[in-house]
Amino acid sequence: MTSSADVVRPLALMPHDVGPNRFVSDLAQEYKKFGFDVVLGRDNLTYGVCQPNVVHIHWPEEHFYWDGDSRTPEARSKAFLRRLDEYKDAGALIVWQVHNLHPHEVRSAALEATTYQGLLDRCDLVVHHCPASMELLRKRYSVSPTQRSVVTPFGNYLSYPNSSNRDEARRRLGLPHDGLVFLHFGAIRAYKGLDLLLAAFSATRVRSKCLLIAGRYAALRQQGSRLDRIRLALLKRTSKAVRFDLRMIPDDEIHFYFNAADIVVLSHREGLNSGVAVLGMGFSRVVVGPDCGCIRHVLGAGENVIYEPGNVMALASAMEQAAAMDYSSAGQRNRSVVERWKWSATVAAIADHLPRAATQPA
Repeated sequence: MTSSADVVRPLALMPHDVGPNRFVSDLAQEYKKFGFDVVLGRDNLTYGVCQPNVVHIHWPEEHFYWDGDSRTPEARSKAFLRRLDEYKDAGALIVWQVHNLHPHEVRSAALEATTYQGLLDRCDLVVHHCPASMELLRKRYSVSPTQRSVVTPFGNYLSYPNSSNRDEARRRLGLPHDGLVFLHFGAIRAYKGLDLLLAAFSATRVRSKCLLIAGRYAALRQQGSRLDRIRLALLKRTSKAVRFDLRMIPDDEIHFYFNAADIVVLSHREGLNSGVAVLGMGFSRVVVGPDCGCIRHVLGAGENVIYEPGNVMALASAMEQAAAMDYSSAGQRNRSVVERWKWSATVAAIADHLPRAATQPA
């Protein structure tokens, strides 16, 4: 008789380090509920320490750009694709969950395109978070007509702690009790258009307005970081209506920022997905966001405001429109929508679309 201890569970490798975005760990938990053992961490792919049944890729650039490896990006890209070939030859199935169509900060467009195309060519299944993502991928890369794809919702972030109310949060952050607070949350990068937001906030005709900017300042050479730092420093000194908290916000403090805010604002110039949009809706907030990628799809499922990306006056108008809404009621509607978006749907879809052999022990 075979005991439960003798049963070998299928293995899923997600070769990404668990960072500030907790959905990697949340997704790993869903894999476990589905009967998989899970191995995380970039090095586990680099050194080939295990033979998985499924290799689940999120950000290809983590394997050829991110810190922690002395090899050139070109060498790392080749090694990454070669490792995928080895896994595939041994029977593993390759899954790519598409979060973006290229790295957020372009360094070598040719290398990035080659690596992304190489990953796509090796994929057994591509996971998208809206139909527009499928079309945008086809426009940018060569997608085989036999490529299997699936669309699943971007899972929610309801696992984050949430133990404060509006008044407590505003006291904690030193924000005025009254007035309307707009929140820009998350890592500050060039494509997220902070300069557009600052200009739009200045033009927004809302009484007792405040803009809270919270998140790590990702200063990169491509962003003209020295000039950006000077500009931010000047704004911190000269605008009492704009508040900054330029650091990585710990998980157990995130609820203070969203509970203190009335409206969450995304000022992306471009982009495919936004975890902040889902995060804001999960905290029962109205979100103002651009009409690009899957952001329209996410925001359109609830009661939010969408505007033309890159247009300062359109963003200002959208912020005014959100301020005139019953944003408490709309926020509750957003929360009810997000509650239905679970990472378990992604794992279930992967298992449904892969051959049965992939979910059996190797």
